[in-house]
Amino acid sequence: PHLRCPSGNVHPISISIPSTTIVPCVPLKAPSSKIAVQSSSGPYKFTSNEEHSYKASYRASYHGLTRKKSGCDCLRHYEILSQGSVPFFTDGLEDCTDMVMVRFPKEVVNDSKPRDDMSDEEYYCRVDYLLNVTRSSLTTVSAARQVLETVGKEDVLKVLFLGGNEGVDYVRDSLLHGFKVLMRERGGEVVDFVRPGHMYLKDYKGRNEELYGLGYTYSHWIESWGDDVYRGNIKERLEQREFDLVVFGSVYRGMPFWEEVREHYGKEEIVLVDGEDEHG
Repeated sequence: PHLRCPSGNVHPISISIPSTTIVPCVPLKAPSSKIAVQSSSGPYKFTSNEEHSYKASYRASYHGLTRKKSGCDCLRHYEILSQGSVPFFTDGLEDCTDMVMVRFPKEVVNDSKPRDDMSDEEYYCRVDYLLNVTRSSLTTVSAARQVLETVGKEDVLKVLFLGGNEGVDYVRDSLLHGFKVLMRERGGEVVDFVRPGHMYLKDYKGRNEELYGLGYTYSHWIESWGDDVYRGNIKERLEQREFDLVVFGSVYRGMPFWEEVREHYGKEEIVLVDGEDEHG
């Protein structure tokens, strides 16, 4: 789905997760674990260095509680799916429009709520399906591919990924990771300016208390291969059309070099991303 605007089309985009965080198969559940994992509206139950325990709690449970927050899309939905469990929405899923979480298996998730007449066989079949959807459609690389397919630039090799803020932004951060991995696979390159340090493994100091959500799932996944890029002379390089595609990762958090991009690139070579909760 997309929306038509005088200056072009608006296409949906969602949060995504690194494929390396997804379990290889559906974990076995103990019969006593049918109660959904409790999510707290107060302080986090786990500390910054307990991400493994946090995710193990989902792997052990039939369902994981989640809900709509500021917007429908939320990283927790994907974390639950990635660990071989079923998101149990206490509220909010019915409020999500067709333009929100378009690749998220909303119908199957909604039909898989806890109920007494669901057999283990049915449950495991449903979770296996959800896990396959997560691997094929909800990863960071699949999000990057979706963007390239949408703009008709499937074969690009050099991407300039621009942002005006180094802080955490789930949609921008996951899309950046996807582009980094995808371009590496095809021998290309992504130049990110500005550089969000929380995305890079070499910036990891052992604890993530200062990061939103304690940095779980999204942070420090880009290794040294993704950081070995030259981030200088962006203006001159735009003038020389060095890049095949320019992506603004979060238009509401800064658009550096916008005038230069607009002058030297056509609209089919520019991607503007809006991942703000209030707009979806």
